[in-house]
Amino acid sequence: MAELLIDTGASHTVLDSTVVQPLALTPSGAVDVSTPSTGSTPVRMLQYDVALGIPIDSAVQSFDTVPITESDFSTQNIDGLLGRDLLSSAYFTMDGQSGLCTLAF
Repeated sequence: MAELLIDTGASHTVLDSTVVQPLALTPSGAVDVSTPSTGSTPVRMLQYDVALGIPIDSAVQSFDTVPITESDFSTQNIDGLLGRDLLSSAYFTMDGQSGLCTLAF
């Protein structure tokens, strides 16, 4: 199971290469990705169409086909980012004082 950082600043969901490569998926295309570290020149990254499930308590929220971008998070200690493409179908709150988050679909 991959551990994703909830990132309201990420427009789409991104997975680390170490999660994507063992699945032997065929890329569905490539996208230009801009981040603060890329500056004014976007980086072209592979994209895959995958079925995805997010475990919430004792249930799983399933997504049939989601475009996932592959990236390198080896220095971040995470498996990827859960972006607004999936968060837009959820109710998400964060209580900064307690450090607790609520994610409901």
